Amino acid sequence: MTFANSPRSGPQPPQPEGKRSRRVWRFVLIGVAIALLVLLLATEVAIRLKGWVDFPIYMRDPRFGYFPASQQSGTFRNRNHW
Repeated sequence: MTFANSPRSGPQPPQPEGKRSRRVWRFVLIGVAIALLVLLLATEVAIRLKGWVDFPIYMRDPRFGYFPASQQSGTFRNRNHW
């Protein structure tokens, strides 16, 4: 192996400003994506704990308008049962 082909073990030369800027933006975008994912997960957990996950299904009738469909049960906000 010649000296020209040997791997560098010393300090690396400074990177151009464009590469450093791209690296910073990549870390910022990854951080924002992780923060949004955590926020989405926290929102999902909060909605489920509050009990806002069950909604009655309504049927449409030309004579009566809308009415709750039969054969269903659930709760809304952990207190309104149907």
